[in-house]
Amino acid sequence: MYELLDLKRNKDRRRTSVAIIFATLSALTALATKADDAVHELVRAMHGATHQLNYVGDFVYQRGVQLDSMRLVHEFDGQRERERLVSLSGPAREVIRDGKTVTCYFADDKAVMVEQNPPRETLGIGLSAPLEILQQSYQFKLLEHDRVAGRTALIVAVTPKSDDRYAYQLWIDEESKLLLKSVTMGGGRILEQVQFTRVDVLDEIAPELLLPSIDGGGLTWQ
Repeated sequence: MYELLDLKRNKDRRRTSVAIIFATLSALTALATKADDAVHELVRAMHGATHQLNYVGDFVYQRGVQLDSMRLVHEFDGQRERERLVSLSGPAREVIRDGKTVTCYFADDKAVMVEQNPPRETLGIGLSAPLEILQQSYQFKLLEHDRVAGRTALIVAVTPKSDDRYAYQLWIDEESKLLLKSVTMGGGRILEQVQFTRVDVLDEIAPELLLPSIDGGGLTWQ
C-alpha cells in the first residue's frame, strides 16, 4: 500500500513539475514576444521620425580612415520632404533635396548636378526597407541605454540571419525616436559609423536654412 501511495505521490509531483515547466515556458514566450513587439515598434517609430520630423543637426561619418563632418537640415510639411546636406570638412559640397528632385553643388569642380531620386535615410545605412521585409533577413534586439549628442538613446542590435549581410547597431533617441547613431559591422569589425554630435528637433524650419550657400551662377549645370 505504501508503495502505491509513493507511486501516486511521484506521479503527482511529475504532473506538477510538468505543469510548472509549461507555465514557465509560456511566460517566457510571452515576455519574448512582448520584447520583440517593443523593439519592432521602436524601429517603426524611428523610420517615421526620420521622414516626418523637422530637425537640424551636425554629424560625423567615418569609413576606415575617412572622416567627414556634415550638417543636415530636414523639413516635412505633411506631404513633401525637403532636405539640405552640407559638408563641413574637405571640399565645399551641398546636396539639396526637394521631394524627389536632388541638386548637388560641387564648388571645387564648378558643377551642379540635378537628378531624380526617391527619398532615402541619411543615417539609416542599408536599413531603409520596411520592417516587415527586414525581418526576413534580420533579428532585432533591444540592448541598454546610452547617450548621443546629449540625448538619451536606446540601442538596437540588428543581427543578420545569414553570413552574407552586414550587422548593425542603432542608437535611437528615446524622446523623438530619431536615429542618432548607426554602426555597420562586418567580419568582426566596424566598417562605418554615422553619429550626430548635435541635433535639434524643431516645430518649423526657417526657409533660408534650406537654401544653398554655394552660388550656382558660375557653375556648369548637368
